[in-house]
Amino acid sequence: MKELLKTKVLDLNLSIRLTNCLLQNEIYTLGDITNMYKCDFLKLRNFGKVTLKELSETIYALELKFKGE
Repeated sequence: MKELLKTKVLDLNLSIRLTNCLLQNEIYTLGDITNMYKCDFLKLRNFGKVTLKELSETIYALELKFKGE
């Protein structure tokens, strides 16, 4: 599990928009993502509901959860 959390955003096969948005906000790994509440992502610039849906599907597919879930 600890190794999975070290997976880099660039290695997740996310859309370019989502990847760029995460990197611009200094979110670099799965661990960084899972240490945030789901609602926090909507506060990020250029991060909307569609982008959150893509990120959520990826996180849940890896059997991970956001903070507080």
